[in-house]
Amino acid sequence: MKKTLALILAVLMLMTALYGCGNDPAPSNPGNDNPVATPAEDENGNGNSGESGIGGNTVVSTSLPGTFEIAATEPHYFITTPDWHAESYGLGFALTEKDSTGYAIVVACGYPVDGDSLEEAFSALYTDGYNGILMQNYRAKYDATTPATTEITLADGTAALLFEDIQHADDYGTELNCPVYGYGFIYNGAPFIVSYIVMDEAAADDAKLAEMQGYVDEMVNTVRAAQ
Repeated sequence: MKKTLALILAVLMLMTALYGCGNDPAPSNPGNDNPVATPAEDENGNGNSGESGIGGNTVVSTSLPGTFEIAATEPHYFITTPDWHAESYGLGFALTEKDSTGYAIVVACGYPVDGDSLEEAFSALYTDGYNGILMQNYRAKYDATTPATTEITLADGTAALLFEDIQHADDYGTELNCPVYGYGFIYNGAPFIVSYIVMDEAAADDAKLAEMQGYVDEMVNTVRAAQ
C-alpha cells in the first residue's frame, strides 16, 4: 500500500513539473536584454530622415556637412558638400581642400534648356561653364573636349551621364593630363555637372581619389531648388 501511494505521489509530482515547464516564459538571452534601436522612418518609410534632394530623395550623409547655394539662377539651387573651401564662380563653384591647387571638386550649373537632349546639354555645359570654372580656379587652358560618358540613372531614377576620362590642358607650356570623374544630369530643367578633377596627380593618391569619388557620388543626389 505504501509503495502504491509513493508511486502515485511520484506521478503527480512529475505531471506538475511538466505542466509548469509548458507555461513558464522562456529564459532571457543576456545578450539581448536591451531593446534594439531602429532608425526613425520618414513619411516615405525611408530608414532615416534628412533634407529632400533631387527627385525628392532623402539626403542622409555624415560626410557632407556643408551646403552651398548657387544664387545666380532662379530659383536658386542648393547642394550639400564636404567641409572644404568653396569658391563661387557664378553658375557654379569649386571646392578645394586646405588650399590645395592639385585637385578640386567642381559643380557647374546651366540655365534651363529647351528641347536639348541630355547629351547635348551636358556637352555644352562641359565645354563652356565647367571649363570656365576650371580656368578660373586653376589658370590653365583646357581643351574643348567632351569626356566619354555612360548612361546611368541616379538613385531616384533620374537619367544621368557618368564620365571618367582625362581632361587635357596647357599650363603655360606644360601639358596637363587631368583625370576627371563625375555626372551630368538635368534637374528642374537646368543641366548640372558634379565632378572632381585632378590637376596634379602627385597631389592625389588612390585614397584621395576614392575619397573624392565618394563625395561626388553622394553630392549628385543632393541638388534641390530653393523654396
